[in-house]
Amino acid sequence: MEPREGDESMAQRRTAFMARRAAMGFTQESFARELEVDDSTVRGWESGRHAPQPQFRKRIAAALQVSLAELDDLLNGQDLNVGRRSASIETSTTVDLPVAEVRLAHVDPSVAGLLQQRVELLSQQYDHVPSTSLLAETTNLYGQITYLPSSTGSHEAKERLHAAAAAVALLMGQVLWDATARRDHAGALSYLAAAVRHAETIGDTDTAALAHLRSGMIDLYGQRKLTSAAARFDKAAHETRSPSLRVFVLMHRAEVHAFRGDLRECERVLRSAERLLDRSHGEDRGADLVSDRTFERMAGSCYLQLGRYSSAIEHLEAAQGLRKKSSTIVLANLSTANSHGGDLDAAATHLHAAIDELERTRSGGGLKLAAEATQLLARRRYPRSQEVQDRLLSLMAS
Repeated sequence: MEPREGDESMAQRRTAFMARRAAMGFTQESFARELEVDDSTVRGWESGRHAPQPQFRKRIAAALQVSLAELDDLLNGQDLNVGRRSASIETSTTVDLPVAEVRLAHVDPSVAGLLQQRVELLSQQYDHVPSTSLLAETTNLYGQITYLPSSTGSHEAKERLHAAAAAVALLMGQVLWDATARRDHAGALSYLAAAVRHAETIGDTDTAALAHLRSGMIDLYGQRKLTSAAARFDKAAHETRSPSLRVFVLMHRAEVHAFRGDLRECERVLRSAERLLDRSHGEDRGADLVSDRTFERMAGSCYLQLGRYSSAIEHLEAAQGLRKKSSTIVLANLSTANSHGGDLDAAATHLHAAIDELERTRSGGGLKLAAEATQLLARRRYPRSQEVQDRLLSLMAS
């Protein structure tokens, strides 16, 4: 049954439909122009709030180069079965790669490898540029990869294609959530679920674990679903073979206890994570996720949540120097901890530094925490809080 207009509880994002639209080279805006409808109409179709009316379906199918039956499959969340495509439809498409044309009838391992490289290049940019600047390209690449037939080609090509699909879905979930300032929970979770499916198909337990971890982070930070978050973290810890990734999972598991106000369990799990961190090495899959500073950031976040502000400040001070998007979170949390601790000048200094970083990275998580820290500073009647508010509002407006 189709969800009724405005029925958010029943709406489910149509990721297959979105992927096909992106694979055909359309943005939401250009697709709306092609069909002569409002942008909001396309967003409504893709969010699952409503379905295209009958008079639009032939035009949509023509724009997407699918049959009406295949359009129904896309709207119902099913990927196209390329082997059943109409003979009247072009059976090849050119992926924007420097050296290869991708034929839908056969996927060469070298092409799948090039797609993996493109995902990796986008992933490397994540911490250095605003997520909004990556969203269109990542969505387009997701559409290209998931449109290709994983059922054809050699065993090596199939594995590489599933690996590329898992990686781009993982990145898409992260980019979408950050680009929407941690508001689009459902969309990000749907991409992460796709990452799990592709990773499990080829036995890539670490990528599946990382997708479970990021899903748990959405539950924890975005929705405050502590039980669900804990279950996802436990599943990630069970599945991964990476000691470093297990450390990162434990750090977030400790945060669940902090959100519950359980100091004793939080510190117990933090100690376990610290011991495991000492034994981990820089060669396993999750090595780039954890460091001593990462531990300090997570411990500081735990103590901040528990209301132990002096301990939070101590750990957060030691965490400074992390990657740029993480650094905004550290600085915003330092501002909040100092505000609660009564040092409003220090709080303002850290908040200005957080906004400096936000001007470069537009971190969604950092922006949300900076806004909360700014509101707290204003409630404390800090004399120059308006200056901070103006900077943040100007940033958000841009």
